[in-house]
Amino acid sequence: MHGVGFIDSGSQHHHFVFRVSQREEKEYGRLEYWINEPRRCPVSDHAIDRERNDHGSRDGDYRREHGNPPSRFEATSVSEVTFSDDAAFRPGRGSGRGQPTVDSVTFSGTGRWNGRDGYTFEAQASDQGEPGRNRDTFSLVVRDALGVSVANVSGALAGGNIQSTRVRR
Repeated sequence: MHGVGFIDSGSQHHHFVFRVSQREEKEYGRLEYWINEPRRCPVSDHAIDRERNDHGSRDGDYRREHGNPPSRFEATSVSEVTFSDDAAFRPGRGSGRGQPTVDSVTFSGTGRWNGRDGYTFEAQASDQGEPGRNRDTFSLVVRDALGVSVANVSGALAGGNIQSTRVRR
């Protein structure tokens, strides 16, 4: 599962890009999160609804310039990935190998907040069909070494898309 988008909280845009997978009992993941005022967001952070439907699945989607955001998180490891299915909605098209069999993921791990190590995160994402805007959901909590939340965001995407690609073989 992968995705890119933002949640609008009025005075701030909470942007994210992620990719998580499980293969041969090994978990892999990437996650970046940044906060910006809407007027300071680069055009590239808002052009995410156009052209490609695979945002987040390519390495070039990570470590990009985002207008020098005041707050930024980057995962350094993903330790747990759990996929699930909610019968109430159908995920998007997947990757051409058939209809995805899951629509939600929960993942957690460690990372850097504004360049400093020692932070943990928990994230959840749901692919609730197409288009992702106003349908797909994303939530993230980032905590410091004492367990104090430094970032907490949750909601439907104001822009972007989350794409489930997990299919039965």
